[in-house]
Amino acid sequence: MMKTYFTAQYPLLTRIVCYIFAFVLLLTVLVFALQFRFVYQNEIAGIRANLDKLRDSQVDTFVNNLWDLNELAVDIQLHSMLNHPNVAAVVLVTNEGVRYQVGTLPAQDKEVLLSEFSIVKLFRDENIVLGEVIVYAPLISIRQLFLEHGFVALAAEIVVLLVTGLFILGIFYSLFNRHINRIGQYAETLGMENLDQQLILDRPQKDINTFDELDRIVVALNDMRKRLYGGIAIRKRMQKTLSREKNFLDAIVNALPGLFVVYDQDLKAIRFNRLYEERLGASGKAAREYNFVNRVNEKDRTRFTQAIEELFRTGQEIVLEAEMKSVTGEMVPYLFTGSLFEVEGERFLIGLGTEISERKQIEEELQQAQKMEAIGTLAGGIAHDFNNILTAIIGNLQLAQLDYKNQENLLRYLQSGEEASQRAKDLVQQILSISRKGKHVKHPVQLSIMVKEVVKLLRATLPSTIDIDLEIDSQGLVNASATKIHQVMMNLCTNASQAMSVNGGVLSIKLCEVKKDEGHSTLKSSKAYLQISVGDTGEGMDAQTKSMIFEPYFTTKAVGSGTGLGLAVVHGIVQEHDGEIDVWSKPGEGTIFTLTFPLLAGNEVHFPENMELRWEKMVGSERIMLVDDEELILNVYSELLGLYGYTVTTFSRGEFALAACKEDPTQFDLVITDMTMPQMTGTELGKQIMLLCPKMPIILYTGFNAKVDEAQCLEDGFSAFLKKPVDADTLLASVREVCDSQKAS
Repeated sequence: MMKTYFTAQYPLLTRIVCYIFAFVLLLTVLVFALQFRFVYQNEIAGIRANLDKLRDSQVDTFVNNLWDLNELAVDIQLHSMLNHPNVAAVVLVTNEGVRYQVGTLPAQDKEVLLSEFSIVKLFRDENIVLGEVIVYAPLISIRQLFLEHGFVALAAEIVVLLVTGLFILGIFYSLFNRHINRIGQYAETLGMENLDQQLILDRPQKDINTFDELDRIVVALNDMRKRLYGGIAIRKRMQKTLSREKNFLDAIVNALPGLFVVYDQDLKAIRFNRLYEERLGASGKAAREYNFVNRVNEKDRTRFTQAIEELFRTGQEIVLEAEMKSVTGEMVPYLFTGSLFEVEGERFLIGLGTEISERKQIEEELQQAQKMEAIGTLAGGIAHDFNNILTAIIGNLQLAQLDYKNQENLLRYLQSGEEASQRAKDLVQQILSISRKGKHVKHPVQLSIMVKEVVKLLRATLPSTIDIDLEIDSQGLVNASATKIHQVMMNLCTNASQAMSVNGGVLSIKLCEVKKDEGHSTLKSSKAYLQISVGDTGEGMDAQTKSMIFEPYFTTKAVGSGTGLGLAVVHGIVQEHDGEIDVWSKPGEGTIFTLTFPLLAGNEVHFPENMELRWEKMVGSERIMLVDDEELILNVYSELLGLYGYTVTTFSRGEFALAACKEDPTQFDLVITDMTMPQMTGTELGKQIMLLCPKMPIILYTGFNAKVDEAQCLEDGFSAFLKKPVDADTLLASVREVCDSQKAS
């Protein structure tokens, strides 16, 4: 009980004594170990020296005895060596294999020192080995040596150590420990109610010049007590002020219309509003530790993370759009802004997120309206182009009918007609891509092709007073939505032509590559860029008009002739593609819009494989079900597939095809069906056949359908998706690819 009370009453004193004792004990053991090792090594060295002397004294005698073959003398000599104090056994092996042994060999687990030497006779200038002698000298064990030499010394040192520790304990207690306990008790009981009580130690008072450590602690505590006593009123006033300001700040933060959050450098939320908690579905500590980036849509997550890293690296404010998953799992678009501020050397991020679902919906509707307006503007030119194409097709077919006996001319007429048909196909696809609603997937796009298509459409609609100057210096690609880039180009070119509608002029379109260090340091996606400029020689704009052109509903056109939404939409599309847009304009000299997009490097682009297959690779023997409500298409495709070895069964209605499949599902190896048919669509037919034959490959093709695209088709289980008109190479290659994939699986 006494020991427990002492250690509890004086823990610091007990620890200090224990530390000193442990240190000295460790030092004593180390010194003793070194001394003991030195003694042990001296013991071994002495034994080795004695064995060397024994060898030197016996080798000549062994030579004579072995040379004379005196076995008795050899035995006597071996026994004399055994009498040596360090020798336990001696073994002699002659060169003839005779073994002599005296003494007992030590056990294998014993430490033994061996001394081996050869017995050599010099005879007629030649050394003759007569035998080999091995002397076994057991070593004294470390344990025995410790018991004999070290135990008493170690015990004596430990006793001295204990006495020293008790002496230190007494000195420390009498001079310091009791006063330290008094100081501790005073500090523990110090509170608001006894700040007027002064600390005084039970020791003689000293002059300030002779203060020791304890005196300085007492003075410091008494000074602290005085400061605390005088600062209570100030602290209460500050607490009241801080509480009022905190409530005021909380009210402002919670009144913000968007998500508000402050992050530290580890992206831990240290302050946020109620809307932030509601949208995360977490509050308090859970909201602070929640990783907000995990709620960002995966397709936007990399861009979002890179923007935050760039913000911390450069300090420049960021503004970007990204989708965030709501608590219900729905993806909601937000406009996020972020900026840095620094407090006492630590940097913090202020983030604000505003939901823009309504704005996105309005933008989509406006973009679609703008597309329809563009189609209306181009209607005359499209009709002109389409009539030219039809003229070429009809003319070549008529020439083929008139001159069908001339095989060379016939082939030329048919090829020319096919080329015209491809132009008609491209024109229809272009119109559909402009008018199509919904989200647009980004993929590698060659802007030079897009620019040429736009110019081709413009030439048929622009008045003769406007010339087009086209300059293309790059065949590079960008990651973009072809439809949206087409919309941007049509908008800028239409605006440029309208600016020159009175006096005419030149519409200049240029495409080239630029580097990052050529004035585009704000772009971060790549080191090289594609730049498109659209310029006109029209009226131009003043500085005030130029500063407002990207604002929604701003227009310089007459009432009823413009919505003022075109350039606002253009600006949004360019930002969506990680690009930038610049405007130069001067009254009377014209306007130039410059668009800059990140250029895709060669290793970022994956081109589809060449569809031109050899005739031998397109041949097959599979049984194909072909379904289409157009008799003409059935005849053409069945004839084509039949020429390449396939067995084709045609159906003009989806329900007829399904009935045949139910009757015998094994009679077909592949199904090719049109999308749009009466009664049962191709999608419905395909899904019904999948239920009957889960492994049946199905190819779906369509002329136009706003509800189904390639991604949706493949997700529904179809093997391939083709768009009409499907040419022979595409159809045959798709059939072969699907059939080969089915066999491989």
